[in-house]
Amino acid sequence: MNQAMGKRRPIAEKTVDTVEEALARELGNVEGFEQGRRLRAQIIELGDKMRELRENVLELNQTQAARLIGMDQPELSRIENGIGARGPSYSTITRIIEAYQAYLQRQGLDYYIGLNIQLRRADTDEVQQSFLAGSA
Repeated sequence: MNQAMGKRRPIAEKTVDTVEEALARELGNVEGFEQGRRLRAQIIELGDKMRELRENVLELNQTQAARLIGMDQPELSRIENGIGARGPSYSTITRIIEAYQAYLQRQGLDYYIGLNIQLRRADTDEVQQSFLAGSA
């Protein structure tokens, strides 16, 4: 066996970034990137809260809920999964809230469902949205 083949040198460890981390690092200085990232997180959070409400309070599956709202099940799935560049429109969100509220009232449950939007000054570059559900 020759000397070159018999010796092995350890390979230095490298830090492996996920594609998202690498992209975020590269785009971090692009104007509007951080604001867009925060907005995306809010869209996802809204969808999560809507799913939680549907599953835990209304106890409906997506097909039943979509029928109740008057939309296709895949559309409701996209909303709950935060898929889409801008998220659901205000009218879509209020349509969902109204359908869920009416369903709860028909079931004799005393719940209030609402959308609480808080806007902060433009120079702070923050918009906060939250989906609320609770006992009346």
